[in-house]
Amino acid sequence: MKNFIFILFCCPYSSFAQTEIINTSLTIPTADIAYRFYENMFQVQHSEKDSTIILLSNNDTLQRFGFDFYTYLYNGSENKIDTILALRNDEIISQKIVRIENLKIPKIFLGDLRDSLVTKNQLFANPGLIVTFEPQLAKSTLRVLSFTGEIIKQNGKTIPFEQVSNKFQNSGLRLIRKMKKGETLIIKSAKTICPDCMARNMIVNLRFTVI
Repeated sequence: MKNFIFILFCCPYSSFAQTEIINTSLTIPTADIAYRFYENMFQVQHSEKDSTIILLSNNDTLQRFGFDFYTYLYNGSENKIDTILALRNDEIISQKIVRIENLKIPKIFLGDLRDSLVTKNQLFANPGLIVTFEPQLAKSTLRVLSFTGEIIKQNGKTIPFEQVSNKFQNSGLRLIRKMKKGETLIIKSAKTICPDCMARNMIVNLRFTVI
């Protein structure tokens, strides 16, 4: 535990009884987990304003980000667990043991819909394509710019389906409106981008059959 990184707090209370280390990059910030090759953003939830609190880790991989966050990348680390400590005047006021896992390839879904039988009204709700790591807890910063696919008609004919958005546009909604029971919309691929990466294509292969 070599590096001492100071963080600034802004809560007005006067007790450390509720001090807790959380990972704000997770969908469940209190979960005891961190992911390799991923920016795990740790923060101390506290009950008193104090600029002398520091975060340390046994593996010495914390880096300050902004005023009160720490990036925890674990790049190349083979460790399976790590311990993160919050200290004030050399006294431990909070501790978190985290399990370190490899992050799997993200998936793309149409809102809460998965490969399934759907009504046209469910498609008209137009929830938009989202990128997620589920069932893992890491939040994804990827967003969908466009996507392509096709509609398979009852007679086997295929109609190209392309949208320059993460949602169905008017052209797509018109094609969906014409779909009959038993016909299938397939979303094959999507172009995605994130704040610090270049656009790239991802395979989707979602199938929605109208009932």
